[in-house]
Order: sequence, then structure tokens, then C-alpha cells
Amino acid sequence: MNKQTGQVLAFPWRGACLLAAFILGGCAGGPGAGGGWKQATPPEMAGVALSDVKAWGAGFEAVGTALEATNAQKGAAFKSPDGTTWAAASNEPFKDSTLAAVATVHAGLVALGAGHCSLECGGFQSWLSTDGTTWIGPAKASAPGDDARGIGLVEEGSTIVAVATELQDPSTNKNRGRVYLSTDAEAWMDPLTADALAQDIPTGIATDGTSLVAVGSTISSGGTHNGGAWRSTDGHAWSAATNDGSFDGAQLMAVVHGSGGYLAVGSIGVDGAAWSSIDGASWARVDGGAFKGSPLADVASNLTGYVAVGRGANGGAAWTSTDGKSWRTSGTIQGSEGAKFVAVAIGSTASIIVGGPMGSSAGMVWSAH
Repeated sequence: MNKQTGQVLAFPWRGACLLAAFILGGCAGGPGAGGGWKQATPPEMAGVALSDVKAWGAGFEAVGTALEATNAQKGAAFKSPDGTTWAAASNEPFKDSTLAAVATVHAGLVALGAGHCSLECGGFQSWLSTDGTTWIGPAKASAPGDDARGIGLVEEGSTIVAVATELQDPSTNKNRGRVYLSTDAEAWMDPLTADALAQDIPTGIATDGTSLVAVGSTISSGGTHNGGAWRSTDGHAWSAATNDGSFDGAQLMAVVHGSGGYLAVGSIGVDGAAWSSIDGASWARVDGGAFKGSPLADVASNLTGYVAVGRGANGGAAWTSTDGKSWRTSGTIQGSEGAKFVAVAIGSTASIIVGGPMGSSAGMVWSAH
């Protein structure tokens, strides 16, 4: 499960060693640790900055944004039946748009992003696919003058809930959070009052099936950024969560719901960090300083544990945990030197990391079977 779903996947495997064998190719300290990840990048991803990946059915869907020869931006989507072979979807529906996130809903897959990308992209948009290959859209928010960018989404019951950010003041780079609701991914409405999330920047969302949790950062009156988390039972009204003080100076990047409740990952300065909460209302840091010098970008979960990805000393890095508290590094990953990992997903037969070379728009994929 990645940052968009909040749904826990069930597998026939049990135990920490089997989790390590599935995700890393070996048990803790064993000779196979870190050996399970292999590059699986197709040539079609050249020139595409990947942003998200989602397990779907027996396979995966990855999305990102390509820069065309005219410097125009166009979204891109890729489907894989196994995490090893990938095929590009037609990107004509994504013209002059960026894609930031993808998630499963009752009707198939929904991709989120922003449109009218002449110079800067802005304007909440979504696209719908029933097969991961053919996409329809874009569907746009109903609010006039909308300049938001979709960040992530989940489906709770029959309602699709998406979070976004909107640039309010380019001179100060001031952003605010937005929330959009839909029952069909074709018509969206923003239920928030003018001041709700006005000082907040959501970066991820998850659900336990009865409530919603968004994480990100909040901006103080003095301009200081601290970590933030918000909880809602319906997507309309949101309340700020409490924490143990470790949100100070932090940035929360992603959140999932697993067997132990919610787990969020991010960074405090140059160090990565992880926080847990039973219900999303109260949070505590739980990583024990495992991510020194390694800010985290994403986390995924199944019934036996978690895998987190971020930046290591020389490039992309991954860690696993059975409880979200004790973490083990994957070691050296093939082709990860100088790479940036941005998202991770766990499927029924494989795990996938997407990213790319630092400072480049080329997409890269790593798979572990």
C-alpha cells in the first residue's frame, strides 16, 4: 500500500523473515539482504519524472510528467502486469498537465494532477481509467479560479477524498491546503471554508475505512514550517492532531494505515523520521533515530510490516520494519547511486520503487520479487 490508499494488503506470508525475503531478498543480516531490488526501467520512461506508483490487481500503475521538445509538460502513465515489464498508456488525455498521484477506486484508477501548464501548472484535475491503459479526462474542480495541484487521494466508502495545495502568493511562496470530494472522479467539490487548512500544506492522505488522516506541514504566523496532521470523519470538517513535540521543525511526507494504526514518514532537518498514531488524533515519533542523514519520501505497508524509501548517503535507499519502530536498511540497491526514490508500493507478487537520477527528468524503476 502506498501513500494514496490506506488499504492493507493480505499475503500468505507471515513473520519478519518472510517480509525481508519478499521485500529485500533476504533476512536481517543475511547474505541476501538488499539483493532483492533490481532495476526494471523501460525505455519508454526516458524523459519522464515519475511521481507515484500504485499496486493494482496483480500489477502496478506508475505516473509522472514528461517535458516535451517544446518545453510543454504532459502527464504520463505506465502499466505493468508484474513490476518487470511496463507499457506506456496513451498520454494525449494528459496534454499540458502534470500527474502527481494515482490510486484505486471502485471504478478503477484515478490519477491526480494539475492543468494549464503554459509556464506554471495549476488547476486541480483528475483522470479515470478502468484498465490502466486508456484514460479519460481531465475532470476539473468546479470552483472558478482554482489554482490547486492534486497531491493524493483515497476512497472511503463511496466518497473519493483528494488533498491538494494551492499557491496563494508567489512572491513569498505561500501555499494553502485544499480538499476535494467526489463520488465518481468526474465531478469534484471543495467543502472547506475559506480559513480551513489556510496555513497548512498536505502531502499525503490515508484512511482506516471509517476516518481520514492527512499529513504534511503547517506554517506559523512567523513563517516557520512544522509537521502537521489532520483528521476527519467525512472529508468536510478537519481537526488538527496533537503530537509529542516532535512535529517541531518536521515535514511529514506520507502516511499509511497498517496493522498497528497509522504510520507517517518524513524528515526533521537532514534526518528521516517516522511517527505513529492509533487513530490519527495523537502522534508520537517512533523511529529511534534510525534515519540519520536520510530524509524519507514514502512508506508502504502490508499485514507483516512496512517499507520506507528516501535518500541515503549516496542516493536512493530503502528500509524495512515489522512494527514501524525498529528499522533495517536494505543495503546497497542496484543502480541507486545518485538516484532519488520518490514512491514505493507493495503488490501481491512484487514490490516497486520509482524515482530517477537526481537533477534529471528520467524515470527509473526498481522491483523486488
